[in-house]
Order: sequence, then structure tokens, then C-alpha cells
Amino acid sequence: MTECTPCKALRAFTEFVPGYGMVHGDPDSKDNKMPEVPNKAIDKLVGEDKIEAPEAEASVAKSQKAEKPKVEKADGYSDMKVPQLEKLASDRGVMPVDGNGTGKDGKVIKADIVKALEDADRANVAFADMDEGDLVTLATDLGVMPETGTGENDAVTKADIVTALEKADDDSAPA
Repeated sequence: MTECTPCKALRAFTEFVPGYGMVHGDPDSKDNKMPEVPNKAIDKLVGEDKIEAPEAEASVAKSQKAEKPKVEKADGYSDMKVPQLEKLASDRGVMPVDGNGTGKDGKVIKADIVKALEDADRANVAFADMDEGDLVTLATDLGVMPETGTGENDAVTKADIVTALEKADDDSAPA
């Protein structure tokens, strides 16, 4: 479980945090004034003037080291064999590359593949859980906002925006 800290939003933002998902902050919103921010992302968001963090938490975030991903028996991927995981991750465009793994000499191990698949799952869920206004802003900022959609009279629906964002996220994944 990713450790998070409530931080004060200084301006409206939506930030994707790998291994966690989307973080939304908005000082003018009753729901997002104090977003829960993963500790590993606090320094970055403070540096971009998006949040104000409790001083103790900012220093804790700096001192945290990257942990080796662990495969837990409870998740849906850990019961799969490595070749199945590799094919699934490759098909989804999230297969880690040797050199970036947590095994000896950067070798990709089963835990790395499971983590990549879980991160992709969380990212897709995060889009679907976002407020429609935030989705429109994010899709517009990324240049992927659909001009027509599947709604009545070709109106763009929330599902159309989520699909466009997921496709853009898939297209940006390393090959």
C-alpha cells in the first residue's frame, strides 16, 4: 500500500503518480483542497508549486528509498506463470525492459511485471473515477479530447473521454 499524506493544494492540478494513479488538487474545491499525496511524489509537487506539504512529510519523502516490488499471493496476477504475464504485459504495452528491473543487474523479474500490470490497472481505474470536468481538462491539455462521441447527436460522453485518455496512455507506453 502506498503511504500518502494530506497536503494543501495551492492551485488546481491533476498529476499521474506511477504506482499509485491520479492525484487531484484544487484549492477552490471542497473535495480536493487537501488531496492525499503519495509520499514519493510530495517533493515533486511541492517543487512545482502545486501543493504545500507538512515540513516533516516533505523530508520523509526525500529520505524514502525505492522498494523492490513484492508479489503477494492475494492479487490476480501472482498466480500466473511468467510467460503468461510477459505476454499480457507486452500486449498491454507495459512490459518493463531489462535494465529497468529490480533483479540482479536490472533484470526484469516476475514482481516487476506484476507491478507494471497493477500500475496500468490503477491508471485506467483512475480515469474512470475522475470527475467529468477534470477529464475534459486533462484530455484537452493532452490534445486528445474527442470532437465527436457516442452520445445522442454525436455528443462526447464521459466514456468517450476515458477511452481517449486510456488510448493516449497506451500509446505513450514504452514499446
